[in-house]
Amino acid sequence: MSHPAGDHPGPPQKSTQNPGWTHPNEVAMYLLLADMYYENSSFQQAAQAYEKALTIDRDNVHALNNLAWLLLTCPDTAMRDPKRALTLSARAAVPGKDAHVWDTHARALFENGRIP
Repeated sequence: MSHPAGDHPGPPQKSTQNPGWTHPNEVAMYLLLADMYYENSSFQQAAQAYEKALTIDRDNVHALNNLAWLLLTCPDTAMRDPKRALTLSARAAVPGKDAHVWDTHARALFENGRIP
């Protein structure tokens, strides 16, 4: 497959979080896959794809936030894990992040009894 000039993703990069070689777009691929699974109510697969993204980039705000939200609000209540969601959302909610990230963190605080 050829890429337009300037659009080639470049050679694989050594990841500090993931031993071995990773493609620069690998995290983005897992995030797209996770979001697609989520939209199709395939919640287990969505969680697995977010987890995989976090094994490659442990500080990825998209994966942290969306996995936390899934663990807080999943229609499959067996998948809910408010304590883990709070841990994830706290890592995502740093100054300067979008309001929806703070909304997830507020929900996690509430679900864990930290907001009356």
